[in-house]
Amino acid sequence: MILDAIGLMKVNDPKKYQELMYEATHAEEIAAEKRREAERLREEAERLAGLKRFKFGHGLVAAGVPDIDFSGVEGMTAFRTWDVQQTGVGLSLGSTAMSTSWKSMMIADRIPTKSNNNGLYCVKLDPLGLMTRAASYFGDVCGLLELRGKVLEHTDGVVRAEWARIICIFLQANEKTESVYGGLCCAYPTVPMYVLHKEQIAEVLLRVTVMQVMR
Repeated sequence: MILDAIGLMKVNDPKKYQELMYEATHAEEIAAEKRREAERLREEAERLAGLKRFKFGHGLVAAGVPDIDFSGVEGMTAFRTWDVQQTGVGLSLGSTAMSTSWKSMMIADRIPTKSNNNGLYCVKLDPLGLMTRAASYFGDVCGLLELRGKVLEHTDGVVRAEWARIICIFLQANEKTESVYGGLCCAYPTVPMYVLHKEQIAEVLLRVTVMQVMR
């Protein structure tokens, strides 16, 4: 009976079937990720309690270039930008090309392959991706992601991933910053968020790119 139910789910709800299969085959990874997420939540609470910011220009801009924590990152690091969407419960990060609303962790609706266009789109942080595509992905709200599962790389630096987790979010300091900062903090309480000038974000990307190449 259980097998019959799984078979029906595969036909009637393929997305749910894929999620269950992923959970079944990655049980240890998911459990480890939940432990890391609990630790990140604790660290984020401490960070928010002790974080000192100062007014500069059009918002709360961090001093210098932030030291991003990559201690729990095991997959590929990538970069992307988002639009800010208004939802029924507040703000969220949305895809710039589709209606997708991003959570702190995402699973693609189908595994990306050469024969489809599925996957979570972002830019691989290597010299090719940074030089050819990062500029076009550079927006007011952008960030770094950890990619796992099947990751398909394109020749122009774009990658499509099966699984993605937001490592941190960068808000570019401008006249819109203060209006979205609080809403995004509420929507993504465990994701570190930094208000930076464009030059600071560029320096972070350069540092992470060098780190990726040296790994």
